[in-house]
Amino acid sequence: MTGPAAPSPSSPVNLARSALPRRVRHILQGFHELASDAFERELTATLNEFEAQAFQNAEQARSNSIQVRWLETLRTVRRTRSDLVPRLLQGLEAQLAVIREDAGSAEAEAGAKRLAGELALIDAAEMDESTTLSEIGSRIEMRHSLPIYLLGQRFGVLAGRPAFDAEVLPVGPQMLCKLLRGAAAHLDISSEHRVLLYRLFERQMLAEYGRLLEVLNTHLIKNGVLPGLQYMPFRSPAPAPRPATDAESSRSTGERPAIGRDHAPPRSTGETPAVGRTTAPVPAYGAAPRSAPLDSDAPLPWLLPGESPLWPNTPPAATAQPAGRAPAAVSNGVASGNAAPPAHVAAGGPAGGAGLPAFEQIRDLLASRRTTLSRLSGGAAAGGPAASGDADGAASAPGTPLHRPAPQEVQHALSLLQPSTATSVNMGGRIVPRTVAHLKQDLLAQLRRGAPAGETPVLPEEDNDTFDLVGMLFDELVKDVRPNSQASTLLTKLQVPLLRVALSDKRFFNDSQHPARQMLNAVAETGAYWLGDDDADGALVGKMQGLVDRTLRDFDGDMGLFESLLKDLSSHLQMIARKAEVAERRHVEAARGKERLALARDRAADAVKQITEGSELPVFTRTLLHQAWTDVMALTSLRHGEQSPAWTQQLDTARRLAGLAKPGAAAANDTEAPALQKDVAESLRQVGYHEAESEAIAKRLIAPAAEVSADDAASRTELLMRMKSASRLGSAERPAKPKAELLTPEVMARVAQIKTLAFGTWFEFAINAQGDRVRRRLSWYSPISGTAMFVNHRGQKIGDTSIEHLAIQMANGQAKLVEEEARQSLLDRAWGAVMRSLSSFGGRAKEAVA
Repeated sequence: MTGPAAPSPSSPVNLARSALPRRVRHILQGFHELASDAFERELTATLNEFEAQAFQNAEQARSNSIQVRWLETLRTVRRTRSDLVPRLLQGLEAQLAVIREDAGSAEAEAGAKRLAGELALIDAAEMDESTTLSEIGSRIEMRHSLPIYLLGQRFGVLAGRPAFDAEVLPVGPQMLCKLLRGAAAHLDISSEHRVLLYRLFERQMLAEYGRLLEVLNTHLIKNGVLPGLQYMPFRSPAPAPRPATDAESSRSTGERPAIGRDHAPPRSTGETPAVGRTTAPVPAYGAAPRSAPLDSDAPLPWLLPGESPLWPNTPPAATAQPAGRAPAAVSNGVASGNAAPPAHVAAGGPAGGAGLPAFEQIRDLLASRRTTLSRLSGGAAAGGPAASGDADGAASAPGTPLHRPAPQEVQHALSLLQPSTATSVNMGGRIVPRTVAHLKQDLLAQLRRGAPAGETPVLPEEDNDTFDLVGMLFDELVKDVRPNSQASTLLTKLQVPLLRVALSDKRFFNDSQHPARQMLNAVAETGAYWLGDDDADGALVGKMQGLVDRTLRDFDGDMGLFESLLKDLSSHLQMIARKAEVAERRHVEAARGKERLALARDRAADAVKQITEGSELPVFTRTLLHQAWTDVMALTSLRHGEQSPAWTQQLDTARRLAGLAKPGAAAANDTEAPALQKDVAESLRQVGYHEAESEAIAKRLIAPAAEVSADDAASRTELLMRMKSASRLGSAERPAKPKAELLTPEVMARVAQIKTLAFGTWFEFAINAQGDRVRRRLSWYSPISGTAMFVNHRGQKIGDTSIEHLAIQMANGQAKLVEEEARQSLLDRAWGAVMRSLSSFGGRAKEAVA
C-alpha cells in the first residue's frame, strides 16, 4: 500500500487533535509513549557517543582546518541537541495521527509537480546522506523483518486498510531514518558530520530495536489488535504418485542411496521449504520474536484461527475460503494485503537470521555438492557419504542390522567426549590437528559400545549434514589463525560443545545473534587478533583457556552458559581495548612530538646554514653551530616559536659567534665577552651539555684565536671530539626513503591514496612466503615528513615506515587495505565462504546432470 499521507509541515498534527476513532487513538497514544521512551533513551546515548567521537576526531585531525570543523560541530551539537529528540518524537506522533489518511492524491500531486518542474542536479553530500540512511534502514529491516511484517499487519487493522509496507510503517526503519534526517537538519552541522550521527544511531538501535518491536507488538496484542496473528509458510500440494526411483527402492530395502534424504520424500520444485521440525520453548536470548525451531512439524505459532496458511497475494484457488473469516480489515491486512513477506521468512529462515538460508536449503546445497563430487569422481565422492560418514559413518557388511540412535543417545555420547583435551590425532604415524571428521569417528565408536549386540550404529542423515557443516565452518575459521598456535588449540577444544549446540538447535546456522555462535566468534577473533603475536598477553591467554575449560566442564545444553561466558570475556576485552587505546594515544603523541622536533631542527639548520654559508670558519666554531647550536635553536623554536624574541636572540648569538670566528675579526670587548659567554653556556646546558663542558666550550668560542696556546689547542680538539660524539636533540633516525627508480606511477598513485586515508585504517601484511598475514593499524602518518606509524591490536608500536615504502608494499601485494567485507566478524566471513562454496557446487550439479 502507499501508506498514510505525510503530515503538513505548516500545521503539526498530534494524536489528541486527530480524527481517529477514540479506541484507535487511545491505542496509538500508548504506542507512542512506549516508542518515545525507547527513542529518547537511544537518541540521548547516540548524541553522547557523537560528542565523544567528535572530540576524538578533533584530537586526531590531520590539519588545523579539519580540527576546527570538528570542534565547531561539537559546540553546535551541545547547543542544539535538546531540539533533536522532541522534533523526532513530534514527527513520529504526526505519522501515527494520519495513518487513516490516504496518501494517493498527495503522491499524485507531487508527481505532477515533479514532471512539470525542471531537472536539477543533486548535491553529492545530499546523495551520500540519502544513500547512508537507505543502507541503514535496509540493514535494520533485514535483521528484524518478521516483527516488522507482523506490526505492519496490525497497523493495517488500525488504519482500516491493507497491511502497511515496511517502508511506510511509522516505526519502520526507513521511516525512522527519514524522521531522524528531518530532526538532524536542525542541528546545524555539515552533511558529512550528520552521516556519522546516523551511523552511531544505527549502532545504538541494532541492540534495542528488536526488543522495541516486541514491546510494541505486545502492546497491540494486549489491546486486541490481531492477538492470534501467526505466520505459516505455504506448502504446495504433494506431487502426484510417480514410479519409484532406484534411490527410493534402495530405501525400501533398507539400503542407503548414494545421494538424497532417507527420511523425507522428494519435494516438488515449487515447494516452500519447511521452517522447522520440533517444538521447543523460545530461548531467552534475542530481542525479536523468533520462528519455531527448525526441527518441528507442529503448526507454526503465528497463523490466525481460521486463516489459510498463505502469504498475501496468494491466488485464492490455492485454498478454500474458511468459515467464520475475520472482518474485512483483518482479511485485507493478513490475507490480501500488499505487504511482501520478509525474504528470509519466505525462505523458511528464522527472524534472527536475516539473509541466511534456512537449514533445509543448506541441506539441499550439501546434496548438490555430493552429487557433483560423485559425478566428477565417477563414484563415491571424497566428501560424500562414504568418506564423510553421511550414511552410517562406518563400514558395515551387507545385511548388517543398523542402529539409529535417538538424539538423546547422541548428546550423551558427545558429553562423554566433551571433557577430552586432545587437540591432535595420530594419522599414519603423523600428528595432525583434530577435525570434526575425527570426532565423528570417535562418536560412532562411543555409540557402538551402547548399541544392541550385532547392530552397527549410524547417524541420521540430518545429523551427518550438521557434522559436515560444522566441520566446514571450523575448517574456514582456522584459516585465520596461525597453525599450532594457542588460538587454533582453543578452537579445536570447542568442536564438541558447538557440535552439540548445532545438533540440538539448527538456529545456530541461521541466527547471527545465537549465543553459541557469538561466543565462537569472540574466541576466534580474540585468538586471531589478540593472541596472534608471539608476545601475547599472558593474562588474556589464561582468561581464554579458563573460558574454554569451563565450557568443556559445564556445558550441558544450557545456552545461558554461553551468554555468561561471553559477557565475562567481553568485559575483559573492553578493559584491554581501553589500555590499547591509551597506549596507542601515547605513541601517537610521541610521534607527533618527534615530528615537530624534526621540523624545528630542519628550520634551525636552514637558519644556521644561511649564517655560515660562504664564510671561512674554524672547524670548532662550524661544528658547534651546525650541531649544538642548531639543537639550541630547535628547542627555542618548539618552546617559543620563530617569531619570538628568544628565537631572534639565539639567531643573533649565532651570527655573533660566526663573526668572532672569522679570520681577522676583532675579539669581543671586556663588556660583551662575559655576557656572551654566559648566554652560550646556559643555552648549551639546555640541550644536554654538562656545566663544566658548556663553560669550556663557551670560553673557547669567545677567546681570540691569537690567545690560544698549545694546551688550549689540545683542549679545543678534545672538546670538538666530544661535540661530534654527543647525542643530538631528538636524534632518532627517520625511515629511509626508497630509491627514485622504485617510485613507479603505480607506486605514486598508492602514495596519493595513502595520504587520503584516515588514522586508524587497518592493513594486512604478508609475514612469510606461505602467505600468512597479520593485521596492523595505521595509527598515524605525517604528510610532511612521509613517516607512517603502525600499531597492533594491543596498541603497541610495531614500527615506523615511510609512506613511499608502504606504497611499494601495496603495489607488490605485500600489504593491502582491509576492505569492508573483511571487516565482518571472522565467523560471518567463514560462514559466507562455506555458503559460497556450497552454492558453487549447486551450479555445477545442474551442469553435471545436464
